Amino acid sequence: MELGKDDFFGQRALLNDEPHPSTVTATEPTWLITIDRHNYTEIVLAFQMKQLNKQVKFYRELPLFADVKEEDLYKLAAKT
Repeated sequence: MELGKDDFFGQRALLNDEPHPSTVTATEPTWLITIDRHNYTEIVLAFQMKQLNKQVKFYRELPLFADVKEEDLYKLAAKT
């Protein structure tokens, strides 16, 4: 497999808490960033929460959802 600019690898190992037994060779000057499982999870959860908040804000702007409780909007957003 060949990866290009802005590609990444190893996320499945982070999600499943298992080693990533691969050898990777850079064919040009490359920046490599490592991240541990805890920080990866924090980043993913923060992104998901941001997306959830955007969805709730969108619902809140629709007249159809004007009287719906915030808690219920979050439940709805989590299902979409």
